[in-house]
Amino acid sequence: MSKPELGEIRKATDIGYKGSSKKYIYAACSICGKARWVQLLHHKPERSICIYCSLKMLREKTKCLFCYKNVKGTGVKVAIYSSYGRGQEGIAHKECLKKYHQDIEFGNSPRQYR
Repeated sequence: MSKPELGEIRKATDIGYKGSSKKYIYAACSICGKARWVQLLHHKPERSICIYCSLKMLREKTKCLFCYKNVKGTGVKVAIYSSYGRGQEGIAHKECLKKYHQDIEFGNSPRQYR
């Protein structure tokens, strides 16, 4: 099997994963740039950052959950729960949190901040 290119989409069985109907996209992490296979949900990658950057952010808790930029004293503690029941706690800029709430309030899906 040849090395995949960024943006390439394959079925789970083609890349050695379980779940014949699931599709994956070869995408780069938005923080470190590491390329990896990410499951597609609603024609978009499920996550924009890799597990290593995600764990690093949770340990440091210095980056905004929405835009991933450093938060310096102006952050608000937040807990976000998705429809899948996954929760994430951390801090966010007040502006990012307002944008997120505006999107939810008007019935729109939240913006892609990443």
